Amino acid sequence: MPKQELLDPSCEKRCEKLEAAFRLVWVYSHEISDHVTVIMGNSELIDDALALRGDARKHMNEITRYARSIGIAASKIASLKEHFVPRE
Repeated sequence: MPKQELLDPSCEKRCEKLEAAFRLVWVYSHEISDHVTVIMGNSELIDDALALRGDARKHMNEITRYARSIGIAASKIASLKEHFVPRE
């Protein structure tokens, strides 16, 4: 890529927009992670308190499994910040 393209104002604006979009995604990934933590904690409390059996335990395990998957995805998104957003 020629040097002049790197200094092109339109390229810089696109980079700024991309950085702003990624910051927004990063913020939302943290918010999602916070919600997942609440879901996981409450599902464990419900499981312990009610000594769930049969279908109820199956459904609670499904909630926990999906919440864990969402939490892992949110963590991966949050970890990308180091690669895409310059340190302040």
